[in-house]
Amino acid sequence: MNKKIFIACLLLLLPFCVLAAERSVSEANLAAYKELSQARSDALKESLQKDMQTQTVRIEAQDKRLEQQDKLLDSFSARISDLSIFLTVFGLVAGLLGYFTVSSRAKKEARIAAAEWIEKEGQKAIDAKLKDLDSHIAAQKQTATAKREELESYIEKLRASAEAPIAELQKQLSASQKSMDGSVQEKTSLTNSDAISQLVEALKHKPEAEYGFDDWNVRAHDAYTKGNLALAAEYWLQAARGGKGSGVQVAQSLYNAGLTLGQLKRNEEAIDVYDEVVSRYGSAPEAALREQVAKALTSKGYALDQLKRSEEALDVYDEVVSRYGSAPEVSLREQAANALLNKSVALDHLNRKEEVLAVSDEVVSHYGSAPEAVLLDRVAKALLNKSVALSQLNRSEEVIAVCDEVMSRYGSAPEASLRVYVTHALNSKGFALLCRAKANWTDEAARLVDLQAAATLFTQAEKETNNKPIVWGNQAYTAFLLGQLDAARPLLKQALQMGGEEFFKVELTDLNIHPVLPDAEFRTLLEEVWAEVKPKSS
Repeated sequence: MNKKIFIACLLLLLPFCVLAAERSVSEANLAAYKELSQARSDALKESLQKDMQTQTVRIEAQDKRLEQQDKLLDSFSARISDLSIFLTVFGLVAGLLGYFTVSSRAKKEARIAAAEWIEKEGQKAIDAKLKDLDSHIAAQKQTATAKREELESYIEKLRASAEAPIAELQKQLSASQKSMDGSVQEKTSLTNSDAISQLVEALKHKPEAEYGFDDWNVRAHDAYTKGNLALAAEYWLQAARGGKGSGVQVAQSLYNAGLTLGQLKRNEEAIDVYDEVVSRYGSAPEAALREQVAKALTSKGYALDQLKRSEEALDVYDEVVSRYGSAPEVSLREQAANALLNKSVALDHLNRKEEVLAVSDEVVSHYGSAPEAVLLDRVAKALLNKSVALSQLNRSEEVIAVCDEVMSRYGSAPEASLRVYVTHALNSKGFALLCRAKANWTDEAARLVDLQAAATLFTQAEKETNNKPIVWGNQAYTAFLLGQLDAARPLLKQALQMGGEEFFKVELTDLNIHPVLPDAEFRTLLEEVWAEVKPKSS
């Protein structure tokens, strides 16, 4: 490479030497020489650059080979575990070291120095970093613990505020077990409270894995009041099966779940839940648990009846009466009375009317003299059930007698809940008189007496009843039979507007009881008014 550079320098100086020797050369020749010199110079420069690039590539390749050798050495050193192998390999590597450049040795020495520094100083840095990290984690834990304690304190305050509303909701929910009229699983309209809503919002910041019974229970009540029955049932089952509540709490939650599943028409699932209550607590001696078992059995019977398994339902109702019919606790005897009332409904579904009458009499016989209002309520309902069965058997005289008994027993009762049955009795007796008037249609005098007495009873019932469409319909029909057509039409119209198609069908069915000539005209009026008021989609 040095020789080439020397020759190039001589070539660069050659033109100037020629110029010095031949000063007589013309300016044109001088320009030609200059151009030639410049061309030669450019060619030499290009050649030198190529040579330099080639040498650079060779140097870089040599560096790479050295690096590869370094890596190979590192790999060998890391894998040597046996001293004899190490010495053997070291001897081989030692031969290779003769080929290393000063640069290679410098790199190795730098790596050794770096390793020594890391060993001495790096560990200190790592330890310091770990210490800082531990301090940070400890601070975070402390902050999380403080926030958790703050959340728990807030939840407990809200829980205390929500305790009374939850208890009231549970009371209303339990009251929806209207076994006496066969509507065990009718949904009660419940109103949520601000305290419950705030508690549920706070619980969203708590992991569900840490929920206890009270947490699942309040979420269930919240979901139920908001109409999300499926979620409510799921939460009550969570409370019962994973919330670690007391026996009474678990039994109550299972019952609530079964009740809610029944409202969703998931009666098979409801029955399984009721069976779980009986399986867990059927032998419990505590009155509170026995009450939950009694309620579960009664509700199970209702669910079976809804599934048209009425014969099985009858067996379950008999079990309730056998277990709790003579219990000293009012709540248990109440469930036995409920079971008897539901039994009468199941017998009615099987068209066993005479047995319905017998079961109704059994309720009156067992509990008719009880001082407790809740049992008197069941007696009143049993009497009304009996009046309905008698009416279906066209035994109007006996219907009238039963209704008179209801009015005699409860007409002056201080409890509003008992006086409600008096209103039902007024309407039922009025309808019985109306039917008797139709049965004695040819006896005009007797017919008018009964129709007028019926009209008076319907007027009394209309003032207090919540089931106004039925009473209005009876008033309209009575007015029509008395020839008061102007009064009949508006009464019939408002009854159809409120009662809808269901009431329309009931009125048509009633016309089949002791049919008389005016019934054809009333049917025409009924269909005409229904055509006016029925929804367009009907």
